Amino acid sequence: FSVNELYHSFEDGQKALDGINFSVSKNELMVIMGPSGSGKTTLLKSFVQEIVPQAGEINIDGHNLLSNFSFFQKFIGYVPQDDLLFSNLSVYDNLYFSAKLRLPHIKEKDEIDKRIDIILRQTGLYEKRDTRVGDVMHKSLSGGQRKRLNIALELLSDPLIIFLDEPTSGLSSK
Repeated sequence: FSVNELYHSFEDGQKALDGINFSVSKNELMVIMGPSGSGKTTLLKSFVQEIVPQAGEINIDGHNLLSNFSFFQKFIGYVPQDDLLFSNLSVYDNLYFSAKLRLPHIKEKDEIDKRIDIILRQTGLYEKRDTRVGDVMHKSLSGGQRKRLNIALELLSDPLIIFLDEPTSGLSSK
């Protein structure tokens, strides 16, 4: 995965990305750190085409991500800063309905359940599977559990690349 001379400015002329360059090899973890407003989220959104940069190149294995996005999309997971959870559903139901939408080729409920069980165990949410997610006024899950559930939603599709925007927000200092 490589990024070459990435530039982007917002409509008001404010620079968001200014000549960003880096590469990440297979099996590597990369962390992007910076102060609020420094362009971290804008950079991640450019990787999933929520923002199209005005200049530069993003490549996966030497192939341009932006011009081949429909091909690469199925290999990429993205967890945004904000929750993408249905507060009135249980942890399991959030995962189940996401799987039904994102994995239409899996027809058998048993196969979906097996995949969900594995992910619940991997993310430490198995004991919370029947807990209603809740909202700001009715918290049933901690901030860390909510964040792990958001990550679990992306893990359902077994991405080869996963982008996490502020993965530690909502977590306790422990």
